[in-house]
Amino acid sequence: MFLDFNACVTGKDFLIQESVQLLTDAQSKNNTQMNLFDTVVTINKYYLIAEYLEGGELFDRIVDKDSYTECEARDCCRRLFGALGYCHEKSICQLSF
Repeated sequence: MFLDFNACVTGKDFLIQESVQLLTDAQSKNNTQMNLFDTVVTINKYYLIAEYLEGGELFDRIVDKDSYTECEARDCCRRLFGALGYCHEKSICQLSF
């Protein structure tokens, strides 16, 4: 990992450090489907090298499918609630502007 967390001193750097740590923790606990492979820091940019996930939006998938079996609904809810539980446990909040 190229990111030297000890050198991070600004508020922005701290937030990036915290985000990387959360992704790493989630990955190690199998709470995420996305793998974070590496981080790279340049003079003015941070790069998170992550796995490409294809498949589109969950909402679109739900709308397109006419019905779900009990097992499909259970598995989907289990994954969603597990992810929400992890976010709640870590005090993570997504804000969209």
